[in-house]
Amino acid sequence: MRILLLLSFPMLLLSACAGQDGQGYPSLSKRAIENGLPAGDAVLPIEADPDSGAEQQLRQTIADLMVKLSNGNVMFNLLYDEVAGRIRVAKSAAISSESWVAAQMDLSRLEQASYQSSYALAGLDTLYAGRLKAISEGKVSGSVSEMKEAVAQAQDIVAGQQAKIAALRAGLQQP
Repeated sequence: MRILLLLSFPMLLLSACAGQDGQGYPSLSKRAIENGLPAGDAVLPIEADPDSGAEQQLRQTIADLMVKLSNGNVMFNLLYDEVAGRIRVAKSAAISSESWVAAQMDLSRLEQASYQSSYALAGLDTLYAGRLKAISEGKVSGSVSEMKEAVAQAQDIVAGQQAKIAALRAGLQQP
């Protein structure tokens, strides 16, 4: 029985290759989508209309995230100016000393302050990836340069914040 099952399995696999034309071979002719015609659930690219509701909502979401990014960066920089000096003073402090613990708490506050910018970057990145996917699927066409610039700006801000935190952390004694 097992041998019969093992011998019939390759035949089942080969039958999946048979075409619908009854001749037993897959068709090598062009599909409708390859000729530029919609076939089945295929969707032809739709030019992104800048005045459409969806495009306006997308632009508004990008603008909102850019405001969040900017506000987050301002808040981070204000806090950085407040705590960086105290953290630098604690660079020679012994691990677990009062000034070392206070510096660690200030670093945590800085990391928390960087969250808003990181959140904005994640949102922009998600929008950008979604637009690229929609373009690759042929659902929309158009430029993504505005999104790409926004993502690059957010990446620069977040990387700058992380570099500042890392530099302060590197100056402290490590456990």
